[in-house]
Amino acid sequence: MKETTRTGRPSSGSFDWAPIVKPQSVRAKANITDYERTCSEFSWEKAADAELDGSIGWMNIAHEAVDRHAQGEMAKAIALRWLNTAGAIVDYTYADPHFDTVHTTADDLALLHFTSGTTGRPKGAMHAHGAVVAHRVTARYALDLRQGDIFWSTADPGWVTGMSYGVIAPLCLGATVISDEAEFDPKRWYDILSRQRVSVWYTAPTALRMLMRFGDRLPDGTDLSALRFITSVGEPLNPEVVVWSERVLGHVVHDNWWQTETGAIMVANFAATDVRPGSMGRPLPGIEATVVRRGSDGRVLATDGDLMRADVGETGELALRAGWPSMFRGYRGEPEGYGACSAARVDGVRVSGLRPDAIGRSNFVTATSRQTMYRICEGMTV
Repeated sequence: MKETTRTGRPSSGSFDWAPIVKPQSVRAKANITDYERTCSEFSWEKAADAELDGSIGWMNIAHEAVDRHAQGEMAKAIALRWLNTAGAIVDYTYADPHFDTVHTTADDLALLHFTSGTTGRPKGAMHAHGAVVAHRVTARYALDLRQGDIFWSTADPGWVTGMSYGVIAPLCLGATVISDEAEFDPKRWYDILSRQRVSVWYTAPTALRMLMRFGDRLPDGTDLSALRFITSVGEPLNPEVVVWSERVLGHVVHDNWWQTETGAIMVANFAATDVRPGSMGRPLPGIEATVVRRGSDGRVLATDGDLMRADVGETGELALRAGWPSMFRGYRGEPEGYGACSAARVDGVRVSGLRPDAIGRSNFVTATSRQTMYRICEGMTV
């Protein structure tokens, strides 16, 4: 692997990928592309978009993918060198601890995260090495994560949450990371929380709703005494789940908000503040955020270059002042996709469905199509 090498890997809930991801980030200026473990055609499209130089993964996954697409156009378009990493954890323990690293700057590209593709073909959002600053700080404030914690993020490492907060942030803070490759199963999840003595748990609203449907009676032997903080992200967290969690699990769920393009958590319910069910909380330290007004045509309203802020209780767009370390640096292969809109022309903006309350908290109103970040007047993005 050399400087500027672009590598990818099929994701997996197994921790086998950890010895691979860290050297990729440290050894070279590697633009790492993560894609889902299924090696679906969607994944190969992402690999083609990323123009990978090589793919690091498990041979059984590689064979499955190659066999499935050997006769297709994707196989003709992509020529990858596969590296078998089976047993990498064992081999890694005997590796020479002394090695040379390649000098990187905060602006060198490190990660290529693909969006979910809810509004079309997934876009490859490019992130730089400097994003690690935001990962560390936001995990400390938004997840209340600290050295010695047993941390479990249920997000797949192939997505931005699973990599940023399932790998990078906890390792920066000295927390122990729990990784599970099995599919969702309520009894298994309660067993992991109990047996592994998980102290901080980061999961999705859908998973919590499925646990809620499983019932209020926890499996025999469940012990959640080590658990002190539950947090959630990815979609609207309905108030009923927050109330249920406090009653059954003994803790309120702390919601937060961010997206692939922001690179790190922007708005959160902190451990030290009371949670109002349905609220995503307040901006993190260093993040300037507000809800701005939009007109009947869906465009953000501005007067003489100043955004018009929404009144309390009024639905509008979430606007963030640009400049935090984890801001994405653009979409790979789509230079026009970043900064394409201005205060005079914002017809590409999606409704965020946010409503401010009287004390500065942001609240989901509806789950709408994907938000897109755009730089508009005075360095604000919406």
